[in-house]
Amino acid sequence: MAAILQMYVIYRSPLDYPGSFVVRVHDVPGGPHKDCEVCNSLEEARKQIPFGLIRIARWDDDEPHIVETWM
Repeated sequence: MAAILQMYVIYRSPLDYPGSFVVRVHDVPGGPHKDCEVCNSLEEARKQIPFGLIRIARWDDDEPHIVETWM
């Protein structure tokens, strides 16, 4: 099944890249892609987000490393 939606999730200091910001694409349905963009700052990470997407603030029950999601 092809992805219906792609979300871009920015993480701060995830376990696999401590001290970095990471952008991962998630397919819905399907889950995260293997590849990711590793950045030194939130501003740099935001530059990896395609133009025209909308930022969604994190929810209280999100994984602690999630900063924001773009759809």
